[in-house]
Amino acid sequence: MALTDGKNIVVTPTTFDYPYRFDKDKGPGTGGMGCLSFENGLLPFLEQKDVDECSKLIEDTIKFVNKDNLEFTGVIYGGFFKCKQGIKFIEFNARFGDPEAINVLNSLETPFSEVMENIWAQNLSKENCKFKSNYTFTVYVVSKDYAIKKSDPCTFTLNTKAILEKGAKIYFASTKPIEDNKYQSVGTSRLFAIHTCGNTLEEAKQKAYLAMENNIDEKLDYRKDIGEIYEH
Repeated sequence: MALTDGKNIVVTPTTFDYPYRFDKDKGPGTGGMGCLSFENGLLPFLEQKDVDECSKLIEDTIKFVNKDNLEFTGVIYGGFFKCKQGIKFIEFNARFGDPEAINVLNSLETPFSEVMENIWAQNLSKENCKFKSNYTFTVYVVSKDYAIKKSDPCTFTLNTKAILEKGAKIYFASTKPIEDNKYQSVGTSRLFAIHTCGNTLEEAKQKAYLAMENNIDEKLDYRKDIGEIYEH
């Protein structure tokens, strides 16, 4: 992903999404069951030259789009895969990725309002759009039927106070509050995300899963292997 003011781009830390429903990347594709990023902005299987190649593709695309004074600004989200034959481009979206946005925005050191002002003023740069050097970790919690079959709305409990006290954040999605620690699903999408940061991947991972332990209703589900990198 990158932020652009129409002339300049700032590439965000590279993220790794877990699109498959079950552990070990089994089951159908989903909206994303989790996501992580590393403190160096790369991933274990990526080199800086790979990111530079993706950045060049993003930059060239923005120049092409704006050549007729369309003035595209904001977020551009590129889908890229590193294959044996090199970097392959899949798609572009004019939005933040989900759940990648949770990781990226929690890594942003510069206030987001200032980033928007710099985009408006067309003076966006790495100096006024800085990111922290940390590991980020996100796990989505879903109904057990998610991505398998349509399920009826369900009511569940969630100990939000205990989760927050353990240093995690909660980002609600297809969920509405009913009363203290009681919620109801809305629709059939993901219910909420648990997010943590850390000085190491293991620290962020343990913080997230420990925060979830005994604090999430047993009728809900989530992947237990976010943090593992699988090759396909």
